[in-house]
Amino acid sequence: VVAAVVVFGYVSFNQMPVDLMPELSYPTVTVRTNYAGAAPEEVEDEVVEPMEDLLRTVEGVVGVSSISRAGSGDVILRFQWDTGLDFATQKVRERIGLLDFPDAVEPPLILRYDPTLDPILRLALTGELPLAELRYFAEEELQRELEKVEGVAMVRVFGGEEAIVRVSVDERRLEALQLDISVIRERLRSENVNVAGGRLYEGDVEYLVRTVNEFEGIDDVGALVIAVRDGGIVRLRDVAEIAPAVRDRTILTRVGGRESIEIAVFKEADANLVGVAEAVKRTIFGRQGAAELEQGSQGGSDAAEVEGPAADGSGEGSGSETAQADDEADRGWVGTAPDGLDVVVLSDQSAYIRSAIDEVVRTAVLGGLCAVFVLLVFLRRVYATLVIGLAIPLSVMATFAPMQWLGVSLNVMSLGGLALGIGMLVDNAIVVLESIVRCREEGDGLRDAALRGTQEVGGAVVASTLTTVAVFFPIVFVEGIAGQLFGDLAIAVVLSLLASLAFALFFVPMMLVLPGRGATDPEAAPFHPLQPLSSVEAARTDAAVAKARWAHGGWRRGLAAFSMLWIAVRTPVWGAIDLIVRIGASIAWGVVSALRWVLRVVIGGVTRRLHALPKRQAGHASLLERAYAWGVARCLRAGAVVLLVAGFAMFWAVQTYDGLGLQLIPELQQGEFTAEVRLPVGSQLDETAAMLATVEAALVEDPRVARVATFIGRNEDDLDASDQGEHYAELTVVVADAGDVPGRELEVMEQVRRLLDQQPAVRYELVRPTLFSLEAPIAVEIRGDGLDALSETARRIEELASNVEGLDDVRSNMQPGFPEVRVRFNRERLAALGLDVRAVAEVVRDKVQGGIPTELRPDERSVDVELRIDRADVETIADLGDLVVGFVSTDAGTAADALLMGGMAPAGERRAVRLSAVAEIERSRGPSEIRHLDGQRAAVV
Repeated sequence: VVAAVVVFGYVSFNQMPVDLMPELSYPTVTVRTNYAGAAPEEVEDEVVEPMEDLLRTVEGVVGVSSISRAGSGDVILRFQWDTGLDFATQKVRERIGLLDFPDAVEPPLILRYDPTLDPILRLALTGELPLAELRYFAEEELQRELEKVEGVAMVRVFGGEEAIVRVSVDERRLEALQLDISVIRERLRSENVNVAGGRLYEGDVEYLVRTVNEFEGIDDVGALVIAVRDGGIVRLRDVAEIAPAVRDRTILTRVGGRESIEIAVFKEADANLVGVAEAVKRTIFGRQGAAELEQGSQGGSDAAEVEGPAADGSGEGSGSETAQADDEADRGWVGTAPDGLDVVVLSDQSAYIRSAIDEVVRTAVLGGLCAVFVLLVFLRRVYATLVIGLAIPLSVMATFAPMQWLGVSLNVMSLGGLALGIGMLVDNAIVVLESIVRCREEGDGLRDAALRGTQEVGGAVVASTLTTVAVFFPIVFVEGIAGQLFGDLAIAVVLSLLASLAFALFFVPMMLVLPGRGATDPEAAPFHPLQPLSSVEAARTDAAVAKARWAHGGWRRGLAAFSMLWIAVRTPVWGAIDLIVRIGASIAWGVVSALRWVLRVVIGGVTRRLHALPKRQAGHASLLERAYAWGVARCLRAGAVVLLVAGFAMFWAVQTYDGLGLQLIPELQQGEFTAEVRLPVGSQLDETAAMLATVEAALVEDPRVARVATFIGRNEDDLDASDQGEHYAELTVVVADAGDVPGRELEVMEQVRRLLDQQPAVRYELVRPTLFSLEAPIAVEIRGDGLDALSETARRIEELASNVEGLDDVRSNMQPGFPEVRVRFNRERLAALGLDVRAVAEVVRDKVQGGIPTELRPDERSVDVELRIDRADVETIADLGDLVVGFVSTDAGTAADALLMGGMAPAGERRAVRLSAVAEIERSRGPSEIRHLDGQRAAVV
């Protein structure tokens, strides 16, 4: 039974997922909607508020909040803890389908918020190639290779330059031809298509009909017919410049001062984080490179230089194809990519998980060894100590199988529970052992002593174990974050204690009786470490006992040898097989017998010496016993003093508790920190990058720093990216792994502070990695309707809180937003001209922001076609007012004529309507974000 338990436990241990923390399932669903080019107020009015009103009625929702930002909006739904999120997500999706959003709004994305959505690996691809080519290798090759790895859910690519085909329309030519940019957009969208035409039968042959009209290149785009004027054909190249370009950059990433492409790898929900990370690294660096990376043999830089494919011709011939495939697997992706590329590991969650779990395992093993040593010192019986020491790993191994059945992973909490339980695992075994020893000293035989000793203390052992179980087991039923976080610890402690109880009641007595099995003559019984001290001298020596046993079993071995010989003669084949098996078994039995004899001699000698310790008056055990007896006697005579000391200790403990900090999970001090840097809102990407370049250069030259990585811009996928933009940057610094890492980390943090303090108008915050962070430790919510009143109240509270001792990094979400150019339409003029607000607003958006009406597919590669007017035509606010937003036919004396010409005009002439004629244009600054809490506008400090 014990062997079966160990086998099941070992198999379960190898199959259990490994993670840093237990899987936390928040009853929260976030509905994200992208609305490109829209200000926070437009996102609030057209997307967020209608969605809030509809989703508030979903069953199980206990709270609704939202965040409206420039270009996107999030609606966060909080459900009851017992709500099934799969069913709730389906209900939310059905309700969203009832809404009608503006055309520019992308389909909403439903996210189940989970802290494990952070990437398990962040990689950087650098090299001497142009950024567009680096982006191509990252997206078309490395990303596809990594998405094939089992357990990888998604791979995202950031930074670099994304190749596009830009159609820059000349505003003046459009006006001269009286064309609207929307006509060009629709022509591009409708002309670049391949449409299935059905089937055609001619005789016995079936044909598939296809209309093949996709653009094959830039020339086809330029030859597109967009209009006919005065009998002549107007092509797209007549009014626009069409050329390869790169998309406007909103994100910039650098490593060590060099621009790079950042690659984030996300795992599936139920995948083993450590296994997925190792598989990804093997895919990139190959087997050997991944092994070297794990061992840190690359100088602490975590970088692997890409080497080009071998050019020695060793892959020629069919006989070498397998060898070449194995070689590519050994080298990984870096071995087959072009020369001049570097892949750098920016962050690796698995590395910290392995170190944390290894540390917990080492601590648990060390604690078990210390417990065994203490038992050896006080029990002074080697065999008995070995029995109890063996019960510790067996109890732990027996715990893994039910842990896997219950869905518990190997994480810091579950392993911490096992480490916590190791100190309690030996309690039951010690109680049973001492009871058996007492019965043995009273004259009972081994078997009778084991039976009576276990029966006498069995009830007490069960009761004491159940009291401890009663403390930890209710944690399993706790709801919320605390229950999910500490549930694994409680399960590990409870299961390990129950396993130790079973081993104490059944395994320990069996092991204590095992050395005396088979002896019928008390005088011939072998020496046993639990027998009374008076019989030690009367026991036979171990060598004599072993010799007697060998002679006693001689006839059995002779009969077995005769049987083997007879079978070998009658059936040579089966006899040979049986002979080999029996010879192997005999050799194994001989080795085991020899080991038993050696252990008996060693254990017997050590046991006799340990039993002799009490006779030495200077022995440590005697000193401890005398000191304990003296202390108990003094305490019994001075009861009042004991009570006074206990009361003072209790009072001191209560006073100390008030000064202790309260925190769910501490920061991770692992030689890595991030500086979140913010320039004034509205700063451009190049300005932010130039400022950080000086800080990066100083840190790269610092020998205490191993790696510096920079992320500038806004990550649209970040749920908390309200104040991010081209003015925002994250500077991640990794300290060199040498010497005192925590001390070096503090020194480098001070260096970063000094460097950032030298930069004008820069706000920054230094943070260490955290397991998860939901909100700030203290948050003040202000609710109201007017944005100006909310902003002013939040500013005053922010000033007051900044002066409170102990509060750092006080920040309000009502920060100044991006500078805006507000266009206020004159509805009366639009009505007189026969135009409407939405149509004119969409024309402004198409000309200023542009759009992606279609795409090209050269060489099976998708390249977006971006349509917008030439940037030279709209560089200033005055240029914005000169944009043509429509054309109207004027008649003499009409209101349109008066508005456009200021006087009379020829009848029937088409005139261009400029934006300044129908709208007022002014500079302003909007909010960075607009929050709603339970349907009401709110600010959070």
